[in-house]
Amino acid sequence: MAVLFYVEEATAKEISGIAAIPPTKVYSVLESLEGKGFIDHLPGKPRIFRGIPAGHVFDRLIRLQEKRVKAFKYEKGIQIEIVRKLLEEKERYLYPDEGDELAKEYSEQLGW
Repeated sequence: MAVLFYVEEATAKEISGIAAIPPTKVYSVLESLEGKGFIDHLPGKPRIFRGIPAGHVFDRLIRLQEKRVKAFKYEKGIQIEIVRKLLEEKERYLYPDEGDELAKEYSEQLGW
């Protein structure tokens, strides 16, 4: 991607030469970058790749990280709820009500 920021447009072969990276590796990296929307290519053969403006790349990276943080916060909420329920269950078995025979039985089995 740095090569495309520098030269703006280049074929995979040119990028390979400038970056001193084997062409097979360059093609896989270019496909990955294109799939993520960090570069695009012009129609035709050979394909001419070009980078999108650096500011747009950073905007996309920021949006990606924001999505990850949102997903992590959601997962955190789920995990907190699971722990809360487990603690409630533990309380039930540690201090069973007089009529809660099942809780008393489990409590005895667990040695609480």
